[in-house]
Amino acid sequence: MESSTSHSTTTRLAWSQLPTVAAAVDIWDTPSSQGHIKLLKIVFLNGQLGPNEQQQTETQPHQALLDPTGRFWAVPSRVTDTVSILDSSDDSFRIVTSFKAPIPGSGPHHAVFVKNDAGTKATHIVVLCELKNLLEVFAVDYRDDILAFSHIQRCKDVARSPLPADKLKLYQNKHFLGAPSAIVIATNQRDIYVSNRFDSTEEDNISRFEVKRHPTRKTRLRYRESVSSRGIGLRMLSLSKDEKVMFGCNENSGRGILAHSRGDDRKLSLIPGSEVDIMKLGGPAAEIMGEMGSPCIIEI
Repeated sequence: MESSTSHSTTTRLAWSQLPTVAAAVDIWDTPSSQGHIKLLKIVFLNGQLGPNEQQQTETQPHQALLDPTGRFWAVPSRVTDTVSILDSSDDSFRIVTSFKAPIPGSGPHHAVFVKNDAGTKATHIVVLCELKNLLEVFAVDYRDDILAFSHIQRCKDVARSPLPADKLKLYQNKHFLGAPSAIVIATNQRDIYVSNRFDSTEEDNISRFEVKRHPTRKTRLRYRESVSSRGIGLRMLSLSKDEKVMFGCNENSGRGILAHSRGDDRKLSLIPGSEVDIMKLGGPAAEIMGEMGSPCIIEI
């Protein structure tokens, strides 16, 4: 589950919740006039389950992503292969449209909006599909009170197979064969970083893609390079506020947390001394579950 905060004069927090009773997005007033957060609305999400009988068993909204205008929210659901769009105008938070991942069973997990450098509206959305190791790129068109999406590109994440035996065993024991989890876009609207968890290397890695714009041809993503995450189970990536550091965390083995410097060439280089061994995190219960590291990391 993940949240975003609106940019308007009133502050709203949208929180996507994994299903306990029902899959939904909670809308909060932060802060309310009473001086504390106040639940405004619960938006329930429904949809037909995807074809993956192991991974797509119940609706799972994983993220609530705010568009650059501060009006629309995109909510990917890994289990229904759907991205729902909520309109927050007048605090209605109604679902105005949705679109499907082109390949059934691909599992939309997270996404980023892309805009022109000087623009206030998104031109594209890049959807990270966990179960098929894909980045799906859609052009975005603002039409009155809805957003329209047209698919323009599919990028295979740099995942490769077969996996090393130990790594395959770890993921199979967790009944998890998904790959990319996190996606981050820099404010230059050019660099997109993806966590890659299911490849043939001994360790997971961070992959960088570049948004390539052309005045007469369609915008395209181009793979540039990858760097090791120094562990397995790379769950989250986050940029520092000045975007000179990329933080990462592994859940299953190796380095629990680490940091890479982001140079002027936008490439990542491991910062010496930034790594914390995963055995220093978590506790006995976490070790039994095989998830000793933190699932989240962010600068505050």
